[in-house]
Amino acid sequence: MELDQFLYRRPVALSRRKRNILFPSGVRLCSQETFEQAVKNHQNYFQLRICQETVWEAFKVFWDLLPERDQYQDLVSRCLDGSISTSDISREFSQSERHAQLIRSRLQPAAALTRASSSSAPPPCSSESGGVHSGGAAEEDVRTTGPGLP
Repeated sequence: MELDQFLYRRPVALSRRKRNILFPSGVRLCSQETFEQAVKNHQNYFQLRICQETVWEAFKVFWDLLPERDQYQDLVSRCLDGSISTSDISREFSQSERHAQLIRSRLQPAAALTRASSSSAPPPCSSESGGVHSGGAAEEDVRTTGPGLP
């Protein structure tokens, strides 16, 4: 069958399918749903994924550890019900004593290493280069040379 025939033929077989359609993202589209229900379900799924990723990344970025199941579920639930926002999560984790201790513990060995090898200048930190990196070689340099990283 030619590609043109496949692209332009009528979707008669698709409209008869009894099974649910699964998007590549994993979001289901039920044939019994209205358009509005499908959109609302996709929005809910999106919000769930944002909250899950926010909580997971907050533990990894600010505390360098994985959350306990109860901690994770509690924060995701609070994010979903709106009692805490992603900005609130970021602020709470970044201003915590645990985060401050983590920074201090990683800056002390880095300062000693910098003093010992003052002959070659270290690559700039993300805060010295004018902002947050979104990828590429510059970000890789910061990650691989930062204190506490293998």
